[in-house]
Parts: sequence; C-alpha cells; structure tokens
Amino acid sequence: MNQEYSEDSSQQVRPEQHCPPAFPRKGCPVLAEKARGILIEQSTFNWNPFNCQRLTQNAKLKEIDSFSGFKKFPRQPKPWRSWNETYVFNGAKLQDYDYEPLQHKVRYAGTTCQSDAVCPQNDSVFFEIMGALMDQNEGQKYSAIAFDHKKLFVFVFLVQNNFLLWMYESQQPIKHEQWCIANGFLYIY
Repeated sequence: MNQEYSEDSSQQVRPEQHCPPAFPRKGCPVLAEKARGILIEQSTFNWNPFNCQRLTQNAKLKEIDSFSGFKKFPRQPKPWRSWNETYVFNGAKLQDYDYEPLQHKVRYAGTTCQSDAVCPQNDSVFFEIMGALMDQNEGQKYSAIAFDHKKLFVFVFLVQNNFLLWMYESQQPIKHEQWCIANGFLYIY
C-alpha cells in the first residue's frame, strides 16, 4: 500500500503538526484521528480493479494518477509504513503493543522477518498490518514462519474482499480472507 503514496517529502505528514512537542511513538489521539479519516477515504475506493490494472499493465507510479477515482494521500509519519499502521498503533486496539519489537525477529529462508506487533500475553501471536499481500512469495513467507516457528499470524487488513494480487489472472481469484482461512491464519479489519 505504501507504494501509492507520493515520495515527495513535502507532502509527508509530520508528527509535530498533530501531536504535542514530545511526540510519542504511539498513542497520539490527534494523529489517530488524522489516520482514521484517511483510512475511511481509502476504504471507499474499489482496490480490486486498481490493483488488477496495476499488476497486469505493470503500471508505474506516474500512471496511477490517471486511474479513475484514485486519490493520493500525504505520506504517513515515520516510523509507520502505512496509514493503517499509523491508526492501529495510535488509536486502535494495538496502541499499547510495541511496534516491530526487535526481540521477536525470526529467521526465514536465510533472512529475517520483523512482525508489526507481538501479543504481550502470548509471544506466539504475531500481528501484520497491511493493505494486501503483494505476491505469492510473501504469502509463502508467512506460511513457512508459522510452520517453522509455531507462530499464529493475525492479519489486520485495510478493507474487506480484496483479491490476492497474484491471483488476478486466475479463473477463480482468491480473497485475502479465504487465503487466511486456508492457511490457518486469523484476520481483522
């Protein structure tokens, strides 16, 4: 989802514009409200045809501007990688959870995977906040980590009923929710 945002740093929302001078890394209600407004706008957009065009035509970021109904939003503040993450860690249920806790990095196929959050009551429950799984390799990564490390992933998706990007050309595209159920994962919005 981050790829849709402008790389122009002048459009980036600065935490100091929305929170007290001692800006916390999470739990800022003003920033949460800003993120919530953007998420509401993003959730009304029909992402399936947009993603299909982007995938099948290998659209570059400049071509995305011409897609009917697409609106660019200011870039989310750091450290978050999306407005969905910004909201979840500032105004939703995960605001008391650590963001990307380093002590819970796991090894996967010669590299590491950093979860967005880990349940403090059960460190086998990992949370991933995202708009969409980008490719089959990403899906396989979560399956392998769950199997190898005995982790349960809870995916926090931006919207319902989005198809897996790599399944668009299939006769029967699969939705993220169906993929989660088939792989033993949980999901919420």
